Amino acid sequence: MGESVKNGWVQVLLGTVVAVNLMLGGLLVARQLVVLPQAVPATGKSAEPSLRTETQLEWEGTSTEGNWRIDHYRKIDVQIDDKGKIVDRQPSSEWTHIRYWNKDIP
Repeated sequence: MGESVKNGWVQVLLGTVVAVNLMLGGLLVARQLVVLPQAVPATGKSAEPSLRTETQLEWEGTSTEGNWRIDHYRKIDVQIDDKGKIVDRQPSSEWTHIRYWNKDIP
């Protein structure tokens, strides 16, 4: 029984070695037959500039109501290009009002 187990392992090992060699040979043949395209560096730029949109608050004025001073800010949508230059400004209908208590007003 020990001899048959030894012959079985030899057959498994021999089959594995043959399979690995066939795979390596196939890779070498395929490398010669398949032609890959040359790599081209990607240096092209998009036709449209990439813009980012930011929201800014722009001061519109100050008013007073009783002892309160109220600063008024309008929300502005700003488009900025890659170089940091403002390309477009669109005021929105949103406002922010900040109230400050002013004890000095009689």
